[in-house]
Amino acid sequence: SSSRRLPQARFLTLAKVSQPAFPWGERWLIGSGRSHTTVFDFEPPAGLDFAPFQYRFQPHLAGTYDVTPLSFDTAFVSRGQDGAVAVWRLEEDGQLALVATAPMKCLGGSSPLLVAEAAPVIVCTSDGGVASWDLREPTKARVDPFVGRLLDVSGDGRWLAATRLRQVLLWSPADGRRLLMPVEEPPNLARFSPRDDLVALVRGYRLEVLDLSATVAGQADAAAPLWSADTLVSDPVAARWSPAGVDLAVCNYSGEGEWYYLRRGKRAADDPLPASSPRPCDP
Repeated sequence: SSSRRLPQARFLTLAKVSQPAFPWGERWLIGSGRSHTTVFDFEPPAGLDFAPFQYRFQPHLAGTYDVTPLSFDTAFVSRGQDGAVAVWRLEEDGQLALVATAPMKCLGGSSPLLVAEAAPVIVCTSDGGVASWDLREPTKARVDPFVGRLLDVSGDGRWLAATRLRQVLLWSPADGRRLLMPVEEPPNLARFSPRDDLVALVRGYRLEVLDLSATVAGQADAAAPLWSADTLVSDPVAARWSPAGVDLAVCNYSGEGEWYYLRRGKRAADDPLPASSPRPCDP
């Protein structure tokens, strides 16, 4: 029968696990349910004969809203149904350690909890406004009174972008630079450059890049428009800068999209082309 030709499968658990992922290679698989988070260790210290080693724990008594991995360490952030936030780390010996608990609570709903790609900075929307929590100062959170939906945090954690109605907030918590901009149409997306103080805003069929480098703390200067163009992508839901910081991909729900060169005129000889892909927003 055709079932005999199917590859052999092994069920790791019969419990419901949402959004299972291998965030840091092939060792740990993590996923979350409404109350418990499940971790599978495929390289346990006791040896491969004991793999995968499974354990479940309850990060929050009120239940778990979501789990967000840190990209640069074997650690993840859990957000409870009551807004409580905690950071956990998987050690080399397989043990799970509580690293820190947040001094603020993070709302759920349409506003995500975001983690900077290359810095221990966690941002979210709290009751008091958008909040930035730097784990290097674990007892303090910086909060701006703007209550909006978070769009992005820069890779180094220095900038965040949020929107509400026809306003966009660009805020640097550490040095106090803050821009509150009126817009004709709220952006679907914002993405900070991996290289420069630039942010790309995607609003429907319009893409705009703003220069933040000249902003000054305590002054309400507008960000300088650097580049803009119409896009060919309907209903954009994802965007990604190229590693060189000179191209931006904009994609729809199916992952299809286009690359846009963000400098005027012909491409410079020393600006590398982004890798060709039918799904350019996928890393």
